[in-house]
Amino acid sequence: MIYDKLVEPILPFSLKTIIFYQGESDYKHHNLFEVALIRIIKSYRINFRDEELPFIITQIAGYEYPESKDEEIHSIRSVQSALMDEQKKIYIVSAIDLGEEDNICPKDKLQLSLRLANVVLEKFYKIGKNSISPTFYSYRVQQDGIVIYTQNNYLNLVSHSNQYLGFSYSFN
Repeated sequence: MIYDKLVEPILPFSLKTIIFYQGESDYKHHNLFEVALIRIIKSYRINFRDEELPFIITQIAGYEYPESKDEEIHSIRSVQSALMDEQKKIYIVSAIDLGEEDNICPKDKLQLSLRLANVVLEKFYKIGKNSISPTFYSYRVQQDGIVIYTQNNYLNLVSHSNQYLGFSYSFN
């Protein structure tokens, strides 16, 4: 029904990009999320007759998700991160730091909007640089701690406590 009412009427038009924000309630079917998201991207590209129609996916915000298991939420975020591919024109903007423990929808929509706008400006209008949010890539457990790997980490990690409790950064 959403497709018929919202998407079908604009099919005759061309689009510069699609900004896709969805996934918070998909933890219930996290094992199907990757296939579903890939098919959504493919179907929009087919319907708008543009095989390279760019997608900007907003990675789901931080939230307690009391009725879910941690691995279900991690699975959704991992799929969103793994799909990012500049060659395929699929970009990710993270909202994980903008969420609230007790509110599934981030209140700081201005910050999220600015992040999305910066990606659009950089990728499609060549204004600005390094607008893609740093995103979790993987981790490795070591004897003395955990090493966390990120993608697109163009920003130096800064300790606001000045205690430097073991975080470091690298460029992949």
